[in-house]
Amino acid sequence: MAQMISMGDSVLRIKSDGKGVDYSKDGGLNWWSRTESWASVFGEITDLIDGGDVVMAQTTTGKLIYSNNDGVSWRLDKLFEPIKNRMARQAYSEWETCVNEHIIRAINVRLYDLYLDTEKSNKLQENDIKRGFIYIEPLVEKLKEFEKLRDEKQITFSEFYPELLDLLNSLLEREYWKEVKTLFTGPLNAVSNEEKIVYIYPTQDKDKKALKIAQDYALMIFNTFGKARNGLWLADSTALKTDLSEYGIYAYGTIESNLFLKHHSASFPFKIENQTIYANEEYTDKNTKLITCVPNPYNNEKGMAIYTALSNKSIKGINSVFHGGEDYIFFLSKNYIIRNGRYNKNEKWEF
Repeated sequence: MAQMISMGDSVLRIKSDGKGVDYSKDGGLNWWSRTESWASVFGEITDLIDGGDVVMAQTTTGKLIYSNNDGVSWRLDKLFEPIKNRMARQAYSEWETCVNEHIIRAINVRLYDLYLDTEKSNKLQENDIKRGFIYIEPLVEKLKEFEKLRDEKQITFSEFYPELLDLLNSLLEREYWKEVKTLFTGPLNAVSNEEKIVYIYPTQDKDKKALKIAQDYALMIFNTFGKARNGLWLADSTALKTDLSEYGIYAYGTIESNLFLKHHSASFPFKIENQTIYANEEYTDKNTKLITCVPNPYNNEKGMAIYTALSNKSIKGINSVFHGGEDYIFFLSKNYIIRNGRYNKNEKWEF
């Protein structure tokens, strides 16, 4: 049975069958059966729960868990808090799985750099950060230290692993999540990474029947995907008066009929006028549809997905085409794709 022996000012001692662990503010974690330090964890113990097989100490920086089956684990809850919603949407709903995935992805980045392609390695790291794995860059740098020690001193990854935990503790102390700034660079499915999302529907079209078709379809999509995430459902005119700087935006309808899109259309890498989409080429077929992403016009760290066409009648079913991994897709139907791809992104987005 796990057993809490004592708790001093900031010291917790747990034992199990002659083995155990000490936790102290100054000394970190030490197993009785070993002499090396496991990690330097700082914070005051605020609560203790003795559950028999499992003992938990709540501290100001996280939770120290000791169980008969799993030994000691340290849960840096405050590191998880800024990214937990984005992680949960990717099936990493617990800190343990989240930190393990960070480390796995960091290793993957290093393997790409060492054995495949440095440019792809950098892109891989950039994409992981955009998906919410914001601690991956310092982990990658730490793994470079491991590679050197492995080659010079034949240290194993298991022996080095506590160094990665020390690194996470240092990131906690400096509140590293506040330092991470990433520009939105697509693709379309990256818009959904934001914690807050908004769906914007059109209100201006002389063809009222076509407008109703677009509105009803956008509402169906919102009810299917947006409502479960507590998204906003806004008319275009209301959206223009709302602070959407922290939102991933989904806007539906023709550019002219959606006042929000019309207002910001000068910044798009395409334009639509005279029943023609001007992009890398001219698209004049009346059934042409375009799904594309651009930065949120109020915050270039967030994204906006645009679902548009030459007629609001064509908005119905627009989501049915397979899309997400690209920045834009021109198509006539879900089975007739004209062109898709990624924008060139230097000073501005362009084809």
